[in-house]
Amino acid sequence: MRSFFFLRHGETDWNLANRMQGQIQDIPLNETGIKQASDAATHLTRYPLDVIISSTLDRAVMTARIIAEKTGLPIVLDKRLIERNLGAAEGMTIDEVDASYPGTFFTHDRDPQEAGNSRQPEGCETREDLAKRASSTIFDLLTQYAGQRIVIVTHGAWLRALTRRLTGVDRGFINAEPFIAEEAAEGWQISPLD
Repeated sequence: MRSFFFLRHGETDWNLANRMQGQIQDIPLNETGIKQASDAATHLTRYPLDVIISSTLDRAVMTARIIAEKTGLPIVLDKRLIERNLGAAEGMTIDEVDASYPGTFFTHDRDPQEAGNSRQPEGCETREDLAKRASSTIFDLLTQYAGQRIVIVTHGAWLRALTRRLTGVDRGFINAEPFIAEEAAEGWQISPLD
């Protein structure tokens, strides 16, 4: 059965400000994010791993490099792992999005029953398109790296869309907490590392 390790990038100042990062390239980790990535790396050294595959956005690349320094693993950058395109909402806080675009896509993130009633800021990637991109990417990577133990470093919305597609469960992920996804007869299981 297939499996892979994954984590969301470490914390940024934009995370603290509830500011929409989306596909903005040059947002670095803050001090807490650097420590989180280092702690995740220490945790990951307990597992036999082969390669880190990271989003190309700076906050993910910084996280991957910190993990690589501690684990000695090579890093492969893959643009398909970048965060959801949030269109006109990128750079705005959640409150600013709610004020500028009432009833937008955050409604269905808070209340899945409202998903059909919400609209999105102009240029925003739909949840369904993100889920298709994420699942297509992970299955391609599992084929490309068959027999290897991979660690994916990516983003919160990307992981939420992927795990919802794999398990049917809608859940968020905190910064730099490592998980393992394992395929079983009854479907995919997502667990934090022990």
